Amino acid sequence: MSPEKLLSKRGNRKQFGDGETDTERQRNCCEKCSCESTCLVIFSVILPVFDVATDILAGISLMRNGHPAWGTAVVSYTLLPAVLRLACALILPIFPPRCW
Repeated sequence: MSPEKLLSKRGNRKQFGDGETDTERQRNCCEKCSCESTCLVIFSVILPVFDVATDILAGISLMRNGHPAWGTAVVSYTLLPAVLRLACALILPIFPPRCW
C-alpha cells in the first residue's frame, strides 16, 4: 500500500488507512495506557512491597516462635539490599570512584 493511501491529510487532522483520525488514535491509546499503568503499579509497586512485608512478618513470626536464628536470617536477607544501597549512597560522595 502506498504512503498516500495509508496517510492522507484532511485539514489539520490526519486520517489513517483504517479510517481513524489522530485524535481517535490518541483517545484509544489513552484507554490502553490506563490498563498498562494499572499493571505497572501492581507489578512494580504493590507486589514488591507485599513481598518484602510478608518476608519481614515471617521473620518476626519465626523469632517469636522460638527460632531466632531463622528469623534473623530471613529479616537480614530481606533488608540486605536496602542496607547496601544506603551504604553506597553514604560512601560514594565521600570516596568517588576514579576508574569508572
